[in-house]
Amino acid sequence: MLKKRLIGVITVKNGLAVQSIGYQRYLPLGEPWCLAENLDRWGVDEILVMSIDRSGQSIGPDFQLISSLTKAKLTTPLIYGGGISNKNDA
Repeated sequence: MLKKRLIGVITVKNGLAVQSIGYQRYLPLGEPWCLAENLDRWGVDEILVMSIDRSGQSIGPDFQLISSLTKAKLTTPLIYGGGISNKNDA
């Protein structure tokens, strides 16, 4: 039998974690690193951070966000998406 995995998702828009309401409005939740620390403490298997405003604007990955998440010293594997358009960005 396959093991079930719990993946925490943090949606980021303009540097803040948000909750999407019908993909039209966004409710701010706070700093992404704070939510990541909570998910890490709660024991999720992976944390997915999606920066939803980076790809549409073609401005590349949010390296400042990634840096702030690495300073949080998470023990949970972290996945980042958003603004990656070529192998140099990755």
